[in-house]
Amino acid sequence: MARASANRRIGGLVLALGAAALAAGPLWAGSAAAAGAEVGHWHMDEPSGNVMRDSSPSGLDGAIGSAVTLTGSSYQFPGWTGNVDGTGHLKGKVPAEAGAAKVPDPGDVLDPRTGGFTIALQLRSALLANGHLPIASGASYNIVQKARSDDAGGFWKLELGGSGAALGKLRWVLSDGSHSVVVTSKGRVDDGAWHTVVAERRGTQSVLTVDGTAASASAKSVGDIHPKGKYSGTMTVGKKPGSTDPKDAFAGWLKELVASR
Repeated sequence: MARASANRRIGGLVLALGAAALAAGPLWAGSAAAAGAEVGHWHMDEPSGNVMRDSSPSGLDGAIGSAVTLTGSSYQFPGWTGNVDGTGHLKGKVPAEAGAAKVPDPGDVLDPRTGGFTIALQLRSALLANGHLPIASGASYNIVQKARSDDAGGFWKLELGGSGAALGKLRWVLSDGSHSVVVTSKGRVDDGAWHTVVAERRGTQSVLTVDGTAASASAKSVGDIHPKGKYSGTMTVGKKPGSTDPKDAFAGWLKELVASR
């Protein structure tokens, strides 16, 4: 019997949904409309310059760090690539700002608050010459986030696991400052290929879908996500805001970043 499948469009992305994602039922009801209105859409296809253009009505143009490479179809983030020793372990520090793109959010439109929220993008992870990620206990390579985990008003982030059971898998984290939920992707993405990712808060569920395969967890305990701390006014792409630890810096390519709520 043929396997069930369907397509869902979020911004410029068309997500192919396999049987596992369709089985989630109400999580995907409503197709594209359920994703909400775009509040940010960064194609990340500028051939040059230092401005990350937002084509959505929000007009949230960002600043591209000096160490980020523009390919014309994606951004290449340096992350940990300059911090690997001869044994494949991470060492030293990365610049706090140069390896990231930063999007100011003066109206807090990238705060999920208590409603639905979606982050979608395409990514490709950098790897060592041996085809693996570096050896780094406790690493979680931050891809995109708003605020940090110590913010009393909460935060959200998408990251790539760098060790243990999460090695090579994506993790979607939502927190209101008191309660948090983490969803880990079912498959790994540390293979040098492009992957389509959709991370959501949908009703009482937190959902992470990678290449059509969905993982989910209850987010009933998570309330109002409205960061108020030092890094709350900016969405940071490519690394953890303010950090110089290479364990917090994503190495690889990103494109077609879309935020909806």
